[in-house]
Amino acid sequence: MSSHPNTPFRASTPARAANNLFVLILGAIALPGAGITLFYHPLTGAWIRHKLTQSPSNDGFQNELPLTPSDPSSPSERESNPSPHERSGPPIDSTTTSSPERLVSTPSPDFESQPVTIPPTETTPVRTASQLPVLRIQTRFGAIDGIPIARFSDEVWVLQKNGAIQQTPVKEITNELVLEKAFAPAPVSEMATNLRQEFGAGFQVRWEQPYLFVTRTNGSAFWGEKFRSLQASMKQFCRNYGLATRELTFPLVAVILGSQLEFQQYCRTHGIAVPETCVGIYSQKSNRIVLFDTPKSGESQHTVDTICHEAAHQLAFNYGLHQRCAATPLWLAEGFATMFEAPRYAEPTNVHLSPWPSERKVACKRLAKEPAQTKRILESLLRNDNPFEQSPDDAYALAWGLTHFLSTTHPKNFAQYLRCVGQLEPFGESGAAVRWEMFQQSFGSDTTKLTLALTKHLESLR
Repeated sequence: MSSHPNTPFRASTPARAANNLFVLILGAIALPGAGITLFYHPLTGAWIRHKLTQSPSNDGFQNELPLTPSDPSSPSERESNPSPHERSGPPIDSTTTSSPERLVSTPSPDFESQPVTIPPTETTPVRTASQLPVLRIQTRFGAIDGIPIARFSDEVWVLQKNGAIQQTPVKEITNELVLEKAFAPAPVSEMATNLRQEFGAGFQVRWEQPYLFVTRTNGSAFWGEKFRSLQASMKQFCRNYGLATRELTFPLVAVILGSQLEFQQYCRTHGIAVPETCVGIYSQKSNRIVLFDTPKSGESQHTVDTICHEAAHQLAFNYGLHQRCAATPLWLAEGFATMFEAPRYAEPTNVHLSPWPSERKVACKRLAKEPAQTKRILESLLRNDNPFEQSPDDAYALAWGLTHFLSTTHPKNFAQYLRCVGQLEPFGESGAAVRWEMFQQSFGSDTTKLTLALTKHLESLR
């Protein structure tokens, strides 16, 4: 996932949904005097009308998606200061302003294994807003150019050409001007120059498509190989499941710092609260992975798994499988990223290796023997993200277990569910009722049978 207790994609109100805003929302137009903003949805090619009032009170991107590597003997935890991962979730709210399109496939009521062969198809690029005009916001500190993706009574959010989101208080804005040029991502050379200026002497900036590495060491070679293997594996996964991915709009920036102290200082400077044991984060605000590298980093499987988890988040969001602007169920976002920690999913050729993520096996095996506890947590996960705060170790284990079970035994329904979640309206409300309805439409509503099938599946894995 991206952060730890940062309960990321938790949005049941427009303001909370805005906390999860992602760079895939490539455009917005404000209607003067109406408090209405139209958002361009790149997955559907449609403009969506929403009325927003006040920006999130907690700096929409505070939850930066770090993953905390804990002692093997202690439960893993995620920092509770996420960016695309929010903090404590709102009370369960069954009132929603929109409902997802009803799915057409027949749910599997008994949850028995139903292998389905999905013909591999080449992923198709999704439409983007390449012709949207650029807005220049003048402030007393300088000019900010980009696409306005959210306009609140007290704050304007702008997508900049490097893929980062800039949040500007309205009180600092002195003028706004629409420029006579279309939005275009910054060239790699320009981004590299800006990164060298930002990090200064002592850092190298290297382009290893699709990654721009900023590093003090030669660690980019090791992580570059890991990340490209992960990318190939995720693309293969999407092809096998018939999932469309969008072309990468921006280079994927990976910052590799030289020590844990340097990493902690970077996080403090950027207002990201992380635990002392955190080894890396993915920030939805900057769209960067940030980690630290030591001579033994590559020797620690736990560290490698953690960083690959964050890299999987970055890919999933940039490919359009998830949207930061929408209320993606946290169990799905975390479970999906955790799948790519396992040896079987780390590289596209590892199909015969273990499907287990190293840090989740013990908890999953224990939960498989506690069906009552498993059912209780599962029913909560399908409606809200509270278990990630109440019992994070169990929540992450079940998130992976459920994702692996559904994707391997009901692949067609899983692919359909992933598409449905990926098309949630930006800034739309998505309370417990909507989340549960989406799940039911793909997998049915019998959580007792689901729990029994899931625990049986976990016990069968070796």
